[in-house]
Amino acid sequence: MGIILKKGRNGKLRRHWYGKYEMDGETKVINLAVPVKGTPPATLRGKSDDKAFEQSRTRAETALEKYIEEVRQKGRAEHLTERLIESKTGERVEYVKVADLGARWRAGSPACEKHLKHTDATFRDFAAYVDANQPEAVFCYAVTRKTVEGFADHLRKDLAPATSRRKLRLLKGAFARALPIGARNPFDPLPWVRGAGAGEEVHRRPPTPEERERLFEAARRDPFMLPLVTAAAWTGMRRGDVCRLRWAAVNLAEGILAVRTDKTGARVEIPILEPLRAVLETAQANRKPGAVYVWPQAAQVIEKTPNILTRMFKKLAVEAFTVVPPVPQLPAAPAIDRVKLADVLPAVEKALLAGLPEGARLIRVLDNVRRYAKGETVRGIEKETGRSRGQISEDLHMAEKLGGLHFMPDVPRVAIRTEVAIADATRQARPHGKRVASIIDWPCLRTTFVTIALSKGVPMELVRLVTGHRTVEVVLKYYYRPQRAQLRNAFYAAFADDLPAVKPAAVSPRR
Repeated sequence: MGIILKKGRNGKLRRHWYGKYEMDGETKVINLAVPVKGTPPATLRGKSDDKAFEQSRTRAETALEKYIEEVRQKGRAEHLTERLIESKTGERVEYVKVADLGARWRAGSPACEKHLKHTDATFRDFAAYVDANQPEAVFCYAVTRKTVEGFADHLRKDLAPATSRRKLRLLKGAFARALPIGARNPFDPLPWVRGAGAGEEVHRRPPTPEERERLFEAARRDPFMLPLVTAAAWTGMRRGDVCRLRWAAVNLAEGILAVRTDKTGARVEIPILEPLRAVLETAQANRKPGAVYVWPQAAQVIEKTPNILTRMFKKLAVEAFTVVPPVPQLPAAPAIDRVKLADVLPAVEKALLAGLPEGARLIRVLDNVRRYAKGETVRGIEKETGRSRGQISEDLHMAEKLGGLHFMPDVPRVAIRTEVAIADATRQARPHGKRVASIIDWPCLRTTFVTIALSKGVPMELVRLVTGHRTVEVVLKYYYRPQRAQLRNAFYAAFADDLPAVKPAAVSPRR
């Protein structure tokens, strides 16, 4: 027992001294965080002539003695604490290792396997970070606040602020379960994710009137999506509330939907506008006896595979907000006299023998040419010989070039048509984070509804009654996104009587 030097996987000595000691019949090794100075000797049994090395050894021995004494004192205090907790609660205190945190969370979580894979990745990343930056913290209670803040900065480098905060909240909950009674949770309060200011959040963008019309035009070709998109756009309801809309909530006579929102449980009343009335009347005409939901198929999809609805909406968005440039007309290829290979085979063989050196390549090219002259296709030659189609085609075109003849079929000259999506239409790059942000999705229809209502002068309190939001701040922060044209027109209308009636002068071009 004592101080030791350890080697890494590459066989080189590690930079710090390690301490080896025994506690409660168990041998433990810790990193003393004391750098190794000078040149280490072949063995540590004797003293070295290197003064710097001996000084670092002395510091390491002192650090080990201090650490062992602290562990003993802490062990005595922890033993007394454990006995006190056991006497009060009747339960034995259990210490959870950082490496086991993910498995314990998985065992007690009712989430689906797909979600648990994401949580497993978070726990693995945190365990690896602790092992690299605080290796002595084997158990959760030993993790310091400094390590937690460092991990938050580590997340911030690659992930968006919202994703970073979600991972930190997960770890905070896991620590709350794993820590013994009375132990301080290092994640409480959650560390501030640097740079995660409000200006960096990416909000859903409400489509312009022209974009909204293109979206509805694309939806009209999909009988399943059209009523759902219409209801979301003209009620401001969330995707789940639209799909689970019940006939009991629909009052066509009074023109009101009385809905209890699934997310907050708030009860809202929404006026039935004409576009929504049209799709509701269509659904009523096709309603089967005893049907509970307005759109039964959508209710089944939202329960079993909700992600399909997201993909279907994104498909509509891409179809509506994609520009397809016309195919350019290429000049016609020059006319070349095409001959039959069987008629000119001797001349082609002579050209190949003169143009290629003897060897396997010449033999292969001649064999491909002779087979093609007999009437075999490129696919047939591939099947018979095992050569790739690309290689066979290359050999035949080489024979054309060397022989100065044209016997291969003409390839039509067609320009490549590319579909170029509008840059800001459906996605937007984040200042931080690996993925771009989606700004045209189901929530953008809710944002559109709120923005239009507020821009047209509907009082905020009425908008809140329809959307179910409890505070004005939530509405303004996340759902009120007026376009520049809306802002300009609103202020022009408000100041119309005070603006001077001056005809704008023509703007001369800049020189």
